[in-house]
Amino acid sequence: AWDERPPFACVAKPCFGREGRGVSFLTAQGPLPEVDETLGRLFFQDEVEIAPFGGQTPIIGSWIVDGYPAGVGICEGGRITTNNSRFAPHVVE
Repeated sequence: AWDERPPFACVAKPCFGREGRGVSFLTAQGPLPEVDETLGRLFFQDEVEIAPFGGQTPIIGSWIVDGYPAGVGICEGGRITTNNSRFAPHVVE
């Protein structure tokens, strides 16, 4: 992830975006999206194509608490998961 836009196609995510809110896919030369200022500044990630399974795209999220792994969640939906996406939590012990 980067705090400045890279010179290639990427994904822009606001700092306080949640459940897909404010996420945008950018082309290498395309303009930056307009973002709700309450969501904070944008961060950028490399775009990776993920193969769908059964019509759903799995996205893995992980949590670290006080420097230690605490959990993993798998959301299934489209390219951007939302609060309506299927979710399967896992606890790391």
